[in-house]
Amino acid sequence: MKDSQFWTWLSQHSQSRPSISLSDMIAGAGGPSRCAVVVVDLLEGFCHTGALASPRVAELVPRTVEFLHRCHQSGIRDFLFPCDAHQSDSPEFGAFPPHCIAGTVESEIVGQLRELPFSELFERVDKRSVSSLIETGLATRLQGDQFQKIFCLGDCTDLCLYHLACGLRFLANSSGLRWDIVVPADLVATYDLPVETALEIGAMPHPGDLLHEVFLYHLELNGITVVSTLG
Repeated sequence: MKDSQFWTWLSQHSQSRPSISLSDMIAGAGGPSRCAVVVVDLLEGFCHTGALASPRVAELVPRTVEFLHRCHQSGIRDFLFPCDAHQSDSPEFGAFPPHCIAGTVESEIVGQLRELPFSELFERVDKRSVSSLIETGLATRLQGDQFQKIFCLGDCTDLCLYHLACGLRFLANSSGLRWDIVVPADLVATYDLPVETALEIGAMPHPGDLLHEVFLYHLELNGITVVSTLG
């Protein structure tokens, strides 16, 4: 009964998340130079090709293109892209099928993003684990007094995006940084693997809709700002 009450509450809560103006967010940060956009793992290997490609993640791409256009038009110039670039014998392949090996097409940022006219501003940050912050230099790049709002988007809601946003929140908490970590719910997604299919292939089930909502909630529980959209 108690669990039932929580799921009812979570459904209502998810539908009540506000849509906040991007321009208001930028103004609240003190201007575009005080904002950074971090896009995690929007790669060919999670969108279009390879063992972990997901149509749910691919659907993020056009929305992300539109959002990045608006960020650039608003004056934001700090765009960071943590990207899987695994070694061929990565220990991570004990948990997930081989994917996004460095130097392969799978490890490339999706073409629609690479083709943006301001893509020369994109700073690729190679990573070899689910975490964007372990041995990548990303934390050092962001630390200091410059940034007030950090927009985090990409995939997966419950894996790389979650560890990115929570990792930045924990870093800010421990360092006394007044960062506002912002996750727009319409610009993050995770894959879906039904129980029946998972049993057939010997994998762990992964209910995409459920985990998306639970982990958005868990981001909020850790002090991260989750909005429905940045309009």
